[in-house]
Order: sequence, then C-alpha cells, then structure tokens
Amino acid sequence: MKLYTINATPVRTREQMMSTIGRAMPSDKVLSDSEVASLNEVSIKEYPSTVAGVLEASGISGCTIEQVMGFWKNKPEVSFKIQVATDSPNTLRKVCESLRDAFNQDAVMLTLPDNEVEFI
Repeated sequence: MKLYTINATPVRTREQMMSTIGRAMPSDKVLSDSEVASLNEVSIKEYPSTVAGVLEASGISGCTIEQVMGFWKNKPEVSFKIQVATDSPNTLRKVCESLRDAFNQDAVMLTLPDNEVEFI
C-alpha cells in the first residue's frame, strides 16, 4: 500500500451554496452572511464523518483526518488533510470527485506517494 493525501474543504461561498441548494429555495431568496456562516459551521463540524462515509462507500475503511488552514485564490479557509493508505489511486480520484461535487468546490487536491499533485 501507498500513502495518499487529499486536501479539501467543505467551506462554500454564498454563490456556491446558491448553486447547490438554491434550486430548493425561492428564486428571490438570498442567503445572509449569518446563514452562510452557520451553514459552513455545520459543514465543518460534519465533514470528517462525511469523508468517512464517502471513503467507506468506496471500499476504504480507514483514514486520518486533520483540520488545517488552507488558502484558495489568496483567501484563507478551513480545510481538511485526509491521509489514506491504499493500492487504488483511481478509487481516491473518485473520492476526490465526490467531495468536490458534494461541496461545489473548484477542485480537490490529491497528493500522490511520489509527491506529485493532481487537482481534481
């Protein structure tokens, strides 16, 4: 087995939230700053169990998750560093896609055992 690292965030901007959950809301509804912050707090709190569920559904039963501070487009955001030992990098790429899509992110970073980085 080899060790892979995923760096991802559950934090979303108002625009990302609106494109994800906006379909279930009236078209004239705009999320307030406090609603965005509250939804992000819930996402951050629940993210480790969300990741564990996505990994388990992909056949991966264990990982290490650390909350870290990441930056995207020069803005700080709460991120998570997820380490997984596996022989299946393609499974991890699918996990990255699932996390990216679930939280409407531009990309999720996957670091391969040789330290090569892929943005998925």
